[in-house]
Amino acid sequence: MPSKLPDSFTPQTHVYEWSLNKYGYYDLPDFFLSDFRSHHAAKGSKYSDWQRALMNWITWSSPAGQYHNAKIWEAAIEKCKAKLRAEKIKVPIPKMKTTPKPVDREAARAAIKKMRLGLQ
Repeated sequence: MPSKLPDSFTPQTHVYEWSLNKYGYYDLPDFFLSDFRSHHAAKGSKYSDWQRALMNWITWSSPAGQYHNAKIWEAAIEKCKAKLRAEKIKVPIPKMKTTPKPVDREAARAAIKKMRLGLQ
């Protein structure tokens, strides 16, 4: 049953996953949410699936969409990229393996000779 946009409307996980799969950015819905809310609250729109309506809004705003505005789309993509850079996970670098010390061949031969003498 169609209803007006709830005041507490936020995108669900599947919308974020859809955005990641389709456009490569997980946080893209967050950057369109404000305009989406303002437009539909002012218009008094009624939908039965507001999550799908948000997905349509993003699709129509994309470069291939019917309401594409390059400045808005590029700004959203830049914000997503900035957020990714800010949240970049710091991966600990493992300790480097050190080269073994050179073997003193004379000492090694003497130790082998001692072992042989001890075993015989």
